[in-house]
Amino acid sequence: MTEGEFEKIMRRQIDHVLRLACSYLKCRAEAEDCAQEVFLKLYRSDISFGSEKEERAWLLTVTANICKNRLRSPWFSRRSDTELPEDMAADMPEEERSALAEVMKLPEKYRTPVHLFYCEEYSVREISQITGVKESTIRTRLQRGRELLRISVPRNNGKE
Repeated sequence: MTEGEFEKIMRRQIDHVLRLACSYLKCRAEAEDCAQEVFLKLYRSDISFGSEKEERAWLLTVTANICKNRLRSPWFSRRSDTELPEDMAADMPEEERSALAEVMKLPEKYRTPVHLFYCEEYSVREISQITGVKESTIRTRLQRGRELLRISVPRNNGKE
C-alpha cells in the first residue's frame, strides 16, 4: 500500500474508527490513541481491500479488538464513568446528543451492537463478523439494548 492510498483510507475512515472507539472507551483522548494504533496496524500491514466496505469492516474489527484489550487493563477497570464526553457531541443537535448519551449508558455488550447497527448501518451478520460474536447473540443484544433504551427514555404518550 502506498502512502497516498494509506492517507485516502485514513481520511475516509477516521470518523468511523473514532466513533466506535469513543463508544467503547467513553473518552475522546483514549479513542484518539486507539485510532492511532489502528491506523499504525494498517500502515504496517500488507493488506489490500476490494471495497470501502471491506476496509471499514477490517478497521472496525481492529478497533473493537484494541478497545477490548484496553478495557481489560487495570487502569480502565478502575474507571466508572458512564457520561458522554463533551467533546464527542459538541457539534451535534440536542436531540442526537441526548440519544447518544442514553446509548453510552448501556453496558458495553449492548452499546457496541447498537452503535454498529444504527450509527454505522451494519447488518447483524456484519456486526457478528466484526465483533466475533454469534449472529443470534447480536440479535438478542440489539433487542435487549433497545428495551433498555425504551426503559431509560420516558415517553410522553403523544402529549406535548
